[in-house]
Amino acid sequence: MKKFGVRKGVDASADPRLSGGWCSPWRYVNDVDRDVEPAVWGLLDRYGDCVDLSISPGDEGLIFIAAFLAQNTAYHTNALR
Repeated sequence: MKKFGVRKGVDASADPRLSGGWCSPWRYVNDVDRDVEPAVWGLLDRYGDCVDLSISPGDEGLIFIAAFLAQNTAYHTNALR
């Protein structure tokens, strides 16, 4: 269930964009640099079928804030608070 932002209250599993069902990391494996390709294949072999990338259409500002805080502060100490 989406808790914040645009389309608050929507069941994420009912919307492929919110659930991440549209994303297949296997499509992008050939786009990585050759020096990291073996590591990417190893990750995909282990986790490729359980990785989804959800997006939040209309909530770009909230996503930016979360990404910025996650890169520039202690996530559990400051970002979640």
